[in-house]
Order: sequence, then C-alpha cells, then structure tokens
Amino acid sequence: MLHLLRRESSKSGFQTAKLEPCPFGNLYDMPVFADESLARDKEIAFNAGSHRELVRLAWEDFVRLVEPKIVRFAAGSIHSTTA
Repeated sequence: MLHLLRRESSKSGFQTAKLEPCPFGNLYDMPVFADESLARDKEIAFNAGSHRELVRLAWEDFVRLVEPKIVRFAAGSIHSTTA
C-alpha cells in the first residue's frame, strides 16, 4: 500500500527550499512511482520546492533521470455520465 509523505516526515530527509517533497526521490534512495496516465503527455509539471514555483519537464527526460515505476493509481473515468 502506498502512503503520501507527511510534511513532518520530509523535514529530516529532503533538502528543498521549503522542505517540500521532491519528485526526484531517486536522489534520496527512495523509489519513485508515476501513474501510467502521465506517460500520455509530452510534459509533466510539478512543485519546484514552493507553492509558487513550478517545473515543466519533458516526460521522456523525467523517465530517463528518475526511472520511476509506472503504475496505475486509479481506474475509471473522471468524466461524469449523469446529465
């Protein structure tokens, strides 16, 4: 089972600007998981250490640098079928 990292847990391990979780967990010997739906886009965007800064990166570059485990976190559609 996967769990989100709590802010308190990240304070001792991550060296980002405001102690935010880092999408490059491989730099900290942590496995990185990415939902398979991300592979459909040419670029991904993620928090850059604060809630005001964003990093855009080509999906292929992210895969090459991080080597994430591609998994399915959710199934189904986000579109409503009710009128």
